[in-house]
Amino acid sequence: LRTHILRSHTDARDAGRIAERAGAKRLALYHLVPDGLPGFSPEDWGAAAATTYRGQLHVGRDGLRIAL
Repeated sequence: LRTHILRSHTDARDAGRIAERAGAKRLALYHLVPDGLPGFSPEDWGAAAATTYRGQLHVGRDGLRIAL
């Protein structure tokens, strides 16, 4: 399972780096894996992406709507 997760999901820092290089004005993180770890929250995902991305950042949660 760990191998699958690492091969098929993008690290939040890498997602931020890719969005920054692409000149994206917004980045939305969703399908966060692993999810539900004790002591690890959506804010941690955002903080990781913010180390490499300077634009507007959204961290997905149930019911989130992003106006385009």
